Amino acid sequence: TTLMCNTFLNNILDNKKPVYVSLEMTKEELMAKIMSIYSNIPVRKIENPNLMNNEEVELLLNKMKELHKNEFYIVDSNSLNVSKLYRILKKYTLKGSEICYVDYMQLLKTEDNQIPSETGQFRKVFKSLREAIRSVNRESKIALVLAVQSGRSVESRPLHKRIPTMGDIEWSSSIEQDAGLVIGIMNREKYEHDKCKYKDTLFVEVSKNRFGKTSKFTLSYFGDIQHITSYKGPYGNNCDE
Repeated sequence: TTLMCNTFLNNILDNKKPVYVSLEMTKEELMAKIMSIYSNIPVRKIENPNLMNNEEVELLLNKMKELHKNEFYIVDSNSLNVSKLYRILKKYTLKGSEICYVDYMQLLKTEDNQIPSETGQFRKVFKSLREAIRSVNRESKIALVLAVQSGRSVESRPLHKRIPTMGDIEWSSSIEQDAGLVIGIMNREKYEHDKCKYKDTLFVEVSKNRFGKTSKFTLSYFGDIQHITSYKGPYGNNCDE
């Protein structure tokens, strides 16, 4: 979610008129994260304004006014199926949106409004989603970015091999066939806590890239302000230990 919020903000500033469809977090929670990234004010303060000083309040208000000069759309729903998502895509492509984020895939419901729990149900949902995006893109073009949670099996591997890949998702073949780009992200601090020497670091693997080469790299992650940027630490791309 945090990486998607960072790229969503970049899309806003680039005038892509992006859409963020959240199936888990509320619009208010997402805006707190986005404004934390944009203002460099810790997200905990934005969520609890009493913690902010006068300078931070003024900065936040100015940044909000600045951001809202651009067009962007956030849709939060805990009962979204592919038919409803199709209508959302159709609506916002007509407004000129170039990219849509869905956070996250496993919470998209079946057509009878059930959360899928079996591989066959996930594949059916993704097949419907594939048909929906193709239908929308016959008339206009919009990129679709899906967040997907990996399975528990990833946690049984050595730490340096825990960057999720397509094989960590039971119904991965359904996504891999159509995806232009597949990216796995791992934060070692999640597992090692205070013992982790890779502080403020995300390890990333591009396991599929229809537009270029696959690769591994690192990003710097500043959790208090939700900001992800080019790596600024001492270890380069080395997480193989």
